[in-house]
Amino acid sequence: MFPKPSLASSSEYEYLIPNILATTFEQMLLLDGGKGESLKPFLQDVVQPKGLLGGLLGVVVTCPSIVPKILQHVGPKPIIKWVGDVAAMVSYAAVNTFTNTNEAKNKVASWFKTEPVRFRARQALDAIKYGSGGDFNDH
Repeated sequence: MFPKPSLASSSEYEYLIPNILATTFEQMLLLDGGKGESLKPFLQDVVQPKGLLGGLLGVVVTCPSIVPKILQHVGPKPIIKWVGDVAAMVSYAAVNTFTNTNEAKNKVASWFKTEPVRFRARQALDAIKYGSGGDFNDH
């Protein structure tokens, strides 16, 4: 989901990534009053829209000087692709909100006539769950 880092070894950018991470983690903690509920999934490699977007928005607001450095160094193409990936994650999260129970999955699957197609429908809903970060509470 995240673009490959393309930072040069110049001293100007030496602390860019650590600063971004520290600021993002701080903002993620602030999202839920320091409880870490937004940060825990991220630290366990489960990216969720609330934590990611809330943390990044906090970075933009509290440390706007980082944004041009990121854009300059990464370039527009990876950012555009990343925005598309985040949009997909947000749409998956929206669908997962309505289909995250076995009852809902079975109801959707019942719309199809054959068992193989029903199975694929349930698998697609599972993929949406994992793609949205909705699997964090399953651990």
